[in-house]
Amino acid sequence: MATYINIHGEKLSFKEKVKNKCAKVAKWVEENKRIIIPIVTVCVMSIPSILKAANKRAEIKEDKIRRTRTVYDHSLGCYWETKKDLCGRDLLEIERRKMAGQPLGEALENMNLLKK
Repeated sequence: MATYINIHGEKLSFKEKVKNKCAKVAKWVEENKRIIIPIVTVCVMSIPSILKAANKRAEIKEDKIRRTRTVYDHSLGCYWETKKDLCGRDLLEIERRKMAGQPLGEALENMNLLKK
């Protein structure tokens, strides 16, 4: 087990060191209650708004990825998920193949855009 030496030259075990630190923190909290209570109150009250903002940002990012990486097939009534965002050149090629009579899923698969 590891031993630690404090500033007075005494050897302490890890457990004793943690116990001393906890005692110091408890003493500091007891001495500074007037400062701590308003700070903790503000922090606790702001947690829901922070979580809500983070969740909203994640939903927006997920929705953007879903919109840019999926293609709707009107003939089958389903969505095809692609490996990457489709650029204009890809969309033009897909449209050309659809005009030639090739099904959308087959066109995406031949262009290696379909997510496995």
